[in-house]
Amino acid sequence: SLDWRLDALLWCGLPPLLAIAVCFQAPVELLRSIPAAASKRSAQKSESSGMSGSEISGAIKLATCFLACGCGSYGLSYSAGKLSENLYTNSVLLNGADILGYVAVLGADVLGRKAFQSSSFFLAAVCLLFCAVLQPGWNLIACAMVGRICLNVCFTTIYVALATVFPESSQKNVLPLCQITARVGGILAPMSGTLPAAVSCPAFGSLCMLAVVATLTLPERIGEEA
Repeated sequence: SLDWRLDALLWCGLPPLLAIAVCFQAPVELLRSIPAAASKRSAQKSESSGMSGSEISGAIKLATCFLACGCGSYGLSYSAGKLSENLYTNSVLLNGADILGYVAVLGADVLGRKAFQSSSFFLAAVCLLFCAVLQPGWNLIACAMVGRICLNVCFTTIYVALATVFPESSQKNVLPLCQITARVGGILAPMSGTLPAAVSCPAFGSLCMLAVVATLTLPERIGEEA
C-alpha cells in the first residue's frame, strides 16, 4: 500500500492542480499574477485608509466639539444638585431643555450648519461663563438651561458635520476619534457634581468657547477654505 503522505498528496494536492489546468489556459501566468494582485490590493487599501493633513486637522477640530458637547451636556446633569436646593426640579428642567434643544435644531437650515453651530456654542459659552457670578437659584437655572439647549443643538449638528465635511473614505477614522473624545468628556463630567456650579459651569463654558474657534476654522468640506 502507498505511504499515507503520498496518498494524501494525491487526493488533496492533485485535484486542485488539475482544476487550475482545466479552467485556465495559462496556469503559470495565473500563479505569477497572484503576488502582484495582492500587493496592488494592499496598496489600494493603504491609500484609501490614509488621511491627509487637512483631514487630520479637521478631525481634531471636530473632536474638540464632541468633547465640549459631551463634557458640558453630561456635566450639567451631574451638576443639577448645585443649581438650586431642589434636585428633582433642576433635573426636570434640564431634561425639558433637551427637548427644546432638539426642536431648536430644526432651524439650522435657516443660517446653515456652520453658522448655527458656532452661534449655539457661543451662546452656551456666554451663559455658562456667566454662571460664575450667580448664586444658586432661578437665575442660575435659567442660564444653565439656555446652555443645555445650545449644547443639544450642537450635539446634533456635529454629527451632520461628520457626514458632510469629511469624505466617506475618512469618516470611519474620524468617527471613532470623535466618539472617544465625547466619552472622555463623559468620564470627566461626574467630577463636576463635586464642584460648585460657579466652578463647573465656567469650565464647560471655556470648552464651548474653544469649540466656537474649532467650528469657525473647520471648512464646510475638506479641501475647501473655511
